[in-house]
Amino acid sequence: MELTGKPDDKTKGLLTDFSSINNKQMDVISHQDHNISGSTKDSTNNEKVIKKLLVVCTICTLFMICEIIGGYIANSLAIMTDAAHLLSDLLGFAISIGALLIG
Repeated sequence: MELTGKPDDKTKGLLTDFSSINNKQMDVISHQDHNISGSTKDSTNNEKVIKKLLVVCTICTLFMICEIIGGYIANSLAIMTDAAHLLSDLLGFAISIGALLIG
């Protein structure tokens, strides 16, 4: 395959001629996928996701406490191990919340 810079059948729809586009149109094209302004839309969306993750963390904590108590009462290592698994899930949710707060 020779690299001539000319589109062949495979790349015909992928290449675009930008010579007829002015600078203002080019700015719109180059920034349409990248939000560099830090708009409030993203922060509002992050707040909604964080609230949902906090609800999930609360439910996960309640189930984990119930499994620890139930595993102790039933003398079941399997149930207590599942509670430890819920702890790892809870830590994953906490990392997600932290990442949303940072980013």
